[in-house]
Amino acid sequence: MPDLYDTRRERFVVRDHLRARLVERGVPVHLHEGLLAYILERREPGQFLRAVLRNDLLDAVMRMSPGSFEVLRAVVLFLFNHVPAPCWGSEARVVAWLADTSVPVVPCD
Repeated sequence: MPDLYDTRRERFVVRDHLRARLVERGVPVHLHEGLLAYILERREPGQFLRAVLRNDLLDAVMRMSPGSFEVLRAVVLFLFNHVPAPCWGSEARVVAWLADTSVPVVPCD
């Protein structure tokens, strides 16, 4: 995969910014790397995250741990407020995001 950022520092600045937003929104730590890898490196997420990313509420609820509705809410709020819209919201957007490695990620805030 080509390096989309001008410098290594720039890549870490974006990663650190998004990680801070994950913490701020209350997304559990065990989901951070999966989300960051998907957003920044265009790597396939796990099944729960993929369901959330493609806006499939039924599949996301069926795959989450019992009592994890706050986790689902936190992930959705993170995506809505801090992640570029082209990388989530439907299966077509997720597929396109994973396939297009030519555009670097710029956080929404």
